[in-house]
Amino acid sequence: MRNKRLIRFQLLLLIGVVGLVVWRGGADSGDLDGVVVFEGMSAGKLYRTGLRVDQATEAVISIVAAFETDSDSAPLATYGWILESETRDLVWSTDPAQLKRDGILGVGTDTIHIIPGSYEVFYTTLGPTENSIHDAPFLGLTPYWTNHTSSLNMSISEVETGSNSRILIQTSESRSRKMAYDREFWTTGPVIARGTHPFLFRILNPVKLNVYAVGEMCSPDCDFGWIEDARSGEKVWLMEWENTIPAGGAENNRKFTGALDLSPGVYRAVYRSYGSHSVSNWHANPPYNPDGWGMTLWGVSEADVIEFEPWADSEPFVLLTQVRNNMHEMVQFAVSDSINVLISALGEITPRGALYDYGWVEDNASGVILWKMSRENSSYAGGDKTNRIETAFLELGPGDYTVHFKTDGGHAYNNWSLSKPTLPNRWGIALFNVDYPAGTGRVSVFRSTRKSDEVNERDEVAETGSTELGELLVKLEHVGNDSDLFYSFETDSDQDVYIVAQGEITTSGRWDYGWIESNSSGERIWELTLRNSTSAGGADRNRRFEGWISLEKGSYTARYTSDLSHAYADFGDEAPDVAEDWGIRIFVRSR
Repeated sequence: MRNKRLIRFQLLLLIGVVGLVVWRGGADSGDLDGVVVFEGMSAGKLYRTGLRVDQATEAVISIVAAFETDSDSAPLATYGWILESETRDLVWSTDPAQLKRDGILGVGTDTIHIIPGSYEVFYTTLGPTENSIHDAPFLGLTPYWTNHTSSLNMSISEVETGSNSRILIQTSESRSRKMAYDREFWTTGPVIARGTHPFLFRILNPVKLNVYAVGEMCSPDCDFGWIEDARSGEKVWLMEWENTIPAGGAENNRKFTGALDLSPGVYRAVYRSYGSHSVSNWHANPPYNPDGWGMTLWGVSEADVIEFEPWADSEPFVLLTQVRNNMHEMVQFAVSDSINVLISALGEITPRGALYDYGWVEDNASGVILWKMSRENSSYAGGDKTNRIETAFLELGPGDYTVHFKTDGGHAYNNWSLSKPTLPNRWGIALFNVDYPAGTGRVSVFRSTRKSDEVNERDEVAETGSTELGELLVKLEHVGNDSDLFYSFETDSDQDVYIVAQGEITTSGRWDYGWIESNSSGERIWELTLRNSTSAGGADRNRRFEGWISLEKGSYTARYTSDLSHAYADFGDEAPDVAEDWGIRIFVRSR
């Protein structure tokens, strides 16, 4: 008996669920007539097609849209609109005030005069906000738009003319999704994913530059653009809520259309997308012009504005390119007076920002890294997604500097383990003198160093005791924790000696370091400091000195001391690039 009652209960429950599903789904829309028909739609989609009109005519638009809830104040969740293909002007959109409410649904018919041209028709079922599509009440017990998508539809038909149809479907191949602007200078095109899109240009004469940009204004950042003075980094225009207007769709979709008065100079236009709401992944209703998501500059002539391309217009004064695997290349240079430098770097950076092949510029006096490649400030360089290119401007005052480029053991020039970039020969870093395009003036390059984890100078030292730097005089290397080492030597004449030293130094103090002292006076002739060292790779505290000093005839002692942690064989994950050099080596060469 209990089993029969259970079976009856289960049958009643099944009947109830089926009835609920039928009630939620609403009535079928039936067969629609028209040149364009959208029906049988589902939530979370953007539907689109093209039209071509050969002669002016009257078009009838019939639509069933949905409000988010059955509340009188509920926003439209689904709707349609029409754009002119070339200008991207809005020709028609669903007016919620003209719809006849039927609970969740809104039904309407409109007639418009349409002139010859190409058009695009859209219908969105993505919802008014990011969470709207996921906020349906449990079991659909309260009316909600996602429960009625089977009733949604839109059709466009021609008023009877007694002649051949003047409205034709246009195939996707023949439709234009590129905005047609007078004298268009640069565009990102439809931005489809997370990334930074930079563009450098030089203004030759005062101009009025037109800007069109569509993005998402929210916190933090989202998708937006700006134009900056390339040398100073000062923004001359920034896309923000206050200077934009609604772009259609979700509330945060915003649009800027305007003109900027710009003086002669070098500028950078940048559009940055964080990828969560863009052409390939709308998380709510898109703007009326979804293909305009991005930035376009227009309305100027080539006599007034040109692309700024340093590789074509000037010679680099530092060129470390075609860098292969397991390399750390460096160039030191001196600046006699303030200059503006353009840095062009091409390397390997993962989507999470891990640096595999990358460059940086360092102030020799302070040890401060003035610039370093990053995922955020670089852009896609073609090939694999880890190929990144970055262009930066740096103002340098008088002083000495070092340019570095470091590669790991895979995916570098001439040994691509992944798809190579569009410009593989530029793998590395180059510096251009913006003030002197020929590469001369105010800059002296005085040392270039190339290190390889596979072949380096210490292999030669091990066999012969000498290198091109001279005879190996002092060898205090592989220094471990809690060490105090020294080696005394004499020079029988004035000598130039070359020092290679590596240690642990921070702004708080020196922990592992070496020095040379005079045995007669006890005076320190030279010592490893933060100011005279550069990054040794790995942890920021790893510091390295390489250079010549002069010693007078006399007796000297080279010393090296280390504390209780972070030394050779105890670096963990923070080892320098050449761990074996932890210590001090001195090479001697006669004058």
